Amino acid sequence: MAKTKSLFFSTAAGSIGGSNLFQGAHGRTLLRRKPLSVKSSTNKQTALRSAFSGAVQLWNDLSIADRDGWDHYATIRPSIPPFSSTPITGRMLFIRNYTIYLWLKANGKSVAGLQTQPPNPKTRLALTDIRSEPYTRADGEAVRTFVTNSSNRTIFFYAQMSSWKSPTKNYFKGPYLTSTLIAFPQSPGSAFNFDYRRLVPGSAYFIRMRAFNHGGPLHLTPEYFTRSITLNS
Repeated sequence: MAKTKSLFFSTAAGSIGGSNLFQGAHGRTLLRRKPLSVKSSTNKQTALRSAFSGAVQLWNDLSIADRDGWDHYATIRPSIPPFSSTPITGRMLFIRNYTIYLWLKANGKSVAGLQTQPPNPKTRLALTDIRSEPYTRADGEAVRTFVTNSSNRTIFFYAQMSSWKSPTKNYFKGPYLTSTLIAFPQSPGSAFNFDYRRLVPGSAYFIRMRAFNHGGPLHLTPEYFTRSITLNS
């Protein structure tokens, strides 16, 4: 940063030759180089920005009735405290559904189209009997998670596990970066379990799970969370 006592700059402000000119303390005029942009443009970041921009544009194109429906759904949507107790707007719920829809299509899942109206809580996809239990395998510690499809539709489960955490940790918001699992289509009423293996002994692991319908407009369950502490065998 440079200081100047020139009369020419005494009352100036703005930009000159890639630098910002502004009035500082005690009437001094300061000349500082403009900060360089650090906006990255990797393929994944570009795709994410494009997806978010597309979701915002779709939201802006919704009817007032559809927007009001999403806002109302945001106030009554099921949540599993304390993990999902943070308030969220209808706009953000719609954007989240859209980005999940794009991710499912990119991974070859059977999703016919984006649902522009919010889910009906009375007919939403339902998961029950959700729990996680630690156990020991020949190759190390593991966690098995159980879930039942209580809806009347065939659905996919998908789950994500956190990295290992201190066993005293009771809350985890993310990011969930490891061990993404997608189950084969599960028929109505079917029970399913899946294992995460070779885990760190005596550590806490958080699993985030939800499901989506098999075919037809995208329909999602709420997010469910479990916590399990691996054994010290």
